[in-house]
Amino acid sequence: MKINSTPLKQWREEANLSQTDIAEKLNISQQKVSKIEKGYKDVTIWEFASIAQVVGQPTENFWMLYLDTDEYEAYRKYRELNLLLRSNSRLDEARKFLPYFEKTKLAKEPFIKQFIAYAHVVTNEDLTAEQAIIDLEKIIKMTMKDYNETEVINKRMTYHEILIVTEIAFKLYDLKEYDRSIELIKAILKGRENAKTTEDDRRILFPSLTYTLAGFLRKAGRIEEALSTSFEALKLEKKYSTYGNTPWLHYNIACCQRILKEEVYVYKSHLEQAYYCARAHGDNESAAIIKKDAEENFGILIQ
Repeated sequence: MKINSTPLKQWREEANLSQTDIAEKLNISQQKVSKIEKGYKDVTIWEFASIAQVVGQPTENFWMLYLDTDEYEAYRKYRELNLLLRSNSRLDEARKFLPYFEKTKLAKEPFIKQFIAYAHVVTNEDLTAEQAIIDLEKIIKMTMKDYNETEVINKRMTYHEILIVTEIAFKLYDLKEYDRSIELIKAILKGRENAKTTEDDRRILFPSLTYTLAGFLRKAGRIEEALSTSFEALKLEKKYSTYGNTPWLHYNIACCQRILKEEVYVYKSHLEQAYYCARAHGDNESAAIIKKDAEENFGILIQ
């Protein structure tokens, strides 16, 4: 299927990207990008959608309008795999689902090949953290040939690239490279306003990343930073109306305040909020854990 490529140049210029930037992300030539923008070369639906993702344009309505049944099924599988990969408790499902996705038409596109390579690393239980980092750095260099973790803050990353760099940070944390992992997540978050992501992507990525950073900081003993980051994460959850981490953010705040020797009534209120937020979300398991910990480790009874 061929479609009109007219918006692509405007989108690219609005994102302050060069044709070379687009070409590097999609693993195609700059000449091809130029021909597509000028209308000299037809663009396939997958090329159009990939470019839209790179420049941070929403594609949901586009997919619904232009895809035929088979193509939409491929896109649906991509969305489903993406959802499975976001949850550690569902990685086994993602592992089983991945071979089916690899058989779709979408899986052959260069931009998606990077995502598939990332998915293989995330779902491979046999990989050591060291080897996973090596593999992930190769994968990120598919679209960021000059990748260097100290320069992440200066990069305008796509959704897929943020996923990959985040996974590198997690693996560094597993290796007890706490400062490196923390600085890498901080760099991603500091560059979030310039990230080439849709508003929906930001809603998914950044509150969760800030929550993760708060937890990493507390476990690394950087308590004051952990406390301020937890409050920042709460603000982001409110901004994007994503409240899944709210109970544990309140719990993290209570832990930090206790370590900093705040008055009991100060952190008690956050433990109570943690418990009741979990109950309100229907997360009875988390609520029970928080209540038990409050009693056994804080000496606080939650009614």
